[in-house]
Amino acid sequence: MTQLRDDYSAFQACQTEVLVIVPNGPHMLKARLPELALPYPVLMDKGSKVAYRYSGVEKFWLEGTALAVLVDKDGLIRYIHAAQTQSEEPDNAEILRVLQEMTGR
Repeated sequence: MTQLRDDYSAFQACQTEVLVIVPNGPHMLKARLPELALPYPVLMDKGSKVAYRYSGVEKFWLEGTALAVLVDKDGLIRYIHAAQTQSEEPDNAEILRVLQEMTGR
């Protein structure tokens, strides 16, 4: 979900933080994460225990794929994208439209 990096400043302008949860452990990502230089946290969730805590995620989330969560400054989840394939990316324009409607920005 590296395309979220492209509009990271716009997400922050909506007072929202991007969190990406991946079902891999640190050994799988150790070499890859530094080269990506992502401005947001990538949480490693081997076994998908954290991902399953999000209400409803298990109904549409394919285990083994990434989960993008956008959280506002008050800690409220404003957007969740559960990938259905390893290469699926959420549409930044759609995310920003939703966030702008919620925040009025």
